[in-house]
Amino acid sequence: MKVAILITLEYEHAPYEESQFIWAEIYEKMLKAGFKYTSRLFVIDVEKVDQAYKLARATIESMEDHIPFDERRLHHHLKDFYGFEFEGAVNLLLPSADNIVVNE
Repeated sequence: MKVAILITLEYEHAPYEESQFIWAEIYEKMLKAGFKYTSRLFVIDVEKVDQAYKLARATIESMEDHIPFDERRLHHHLKDFYGFEFEGAVNLLLPSADNIVVNE
């Protein structure tokens, strides 16, 4: 089952360089953990949804000791950190099935 993790940073309250560094670290660590980055989401194929959630949390939590800034609380830099089943996602760029009419 494919699970997606959405991570966005709180850019408004952190210096640009700090946010850029943190995002690069998140990106690298999530890829090393087995996630693929697609459509602005980290996606992984697992047997159980909870496996992906635990892995994402552990990956993010493991970064905190390596942040070189005075305030090492990574969660202060996170705006969103969501997980969901990717199969349930709907691509809204495609037309709705209700709007497709076939004329014979």
